[in-house]
Amino acid sequence: MKFQIHDMDGWARTGTLSVNGKSLLSPCIFLGHSFKRGNPLPWHYFNVDSLLINAYDLLVQKIDVTRVRQILDFDGVLMMDSGGYQIQRLQKDIDLETIIQIQEASKPDIAIPLDYPLTPKMDNKEVHSRIMKTFRNNIHWRESYPYESIPVIHGYNEKHLIDQMNNLDTPDFLAIGSFVPILMYSDRKRLVDLLITVRKKYPDTFIHFFGVSYLVAFLLFLLGADSVDTSAHLHNARYGSIHLQHTGPRAIAINTKKRKRPSVHKLIEKEKFLNESCGCPICHYLEFDHLKARGVRGLQLRGIHNAWVYTSAPAELRQIIEEKKATLFIEKIFSQSGLYYLYKYAKRNYLT
Repeated sequence: MKFQIHDMDGWARTGTLSVNGKSLLSPCIFLGHSFKRGNPLPWHYFNVDSLLINAYDLLVQKIDVTRVRQILDFDGVLMMDSGGYQIQRLQKDIDLETIIQIQEASKPDIAIPLDYPLTPKMDNKEVHSRIMKTFRNNIHWRESYPYESIPVIHGYNEKHLIDQMNNLDTPDFLAIGSFVPILMYSDRKRLVDLLITVRKKYPDTFIHFFGVSYLVAFLLFLLGADSVDTSAHLHNARYGSIHLQHTGPRAIAINTKKRKRPSVHKLIEKEKFLNESCGCPICHYLEFDHLKARGVRGLQLRGIHNAWVYTSAPAELRQIIEEKKATLFIEKIFSQSGLYYLYKYAKRNYLT
């Protein structure tokens, strides 16, 4: 695995990750995919360069792990997470060797060790225990997994991250988890500080963030992140929401009375959506009302549309970085968002 930086605009940068004979331009978004019945396959409709799946999902869905590539029919860069978050949330007891066997048989381009995410309710003893378990698994994967694996670290504060980084060599690729709870339960400004802490420590390392929303991804890219993954295109599609470019999700007029979890997003009018002139294959060939369909059909159409919005953003941003206009571009996006204060904090402390 090798990462080469091409252009810099402040902390933001473009580059190429070379892995397993493939090249991936950054910044980029790994689309999260589950093998649950009915989930769309956006790469059958347009180019998708990077995809994230997880070993626990393969186990639960009883997928033939030797046929993962064939089942997906995907030839881009495939990253396989362990599914550590789901394993712990559902309190499942999965042996780490089972995860390694699944990854070894599936042969993803990048494998993530079994990690132990943190939650805000954990005391210091539990936090330390999980950090050490993740650290030991990083070593175990490096010594036992026969293909490409990357270390993962977690942290809610600078000390946690620095302690873990001090136990690492300088990796070519580093994954960072447990940042989503910061966005949900803590002072979001801390996310900005922690990213800069990691980037200063590893200026040449390809840095990936787990589970980031569409808008937050723009800010992380501005501050030096190279990739993120997200399954929000599926989650929002499932509950009746679609994305517009450079905004958060918006609900469309779906009868949600029978849905267990109706969309909580602001309703978007048909005229407003059509004014966006969306270039995705769904909107190009079908009328807007098709996106309001119920059941699997609606999920798939909205999911493909959302995935197109997500995957088209990095290519646009790479061009903006090359033109040295990243800060102005991101400021314009966030000026219309409730997260504008977060951008202003980043600009005041790290972008001037």
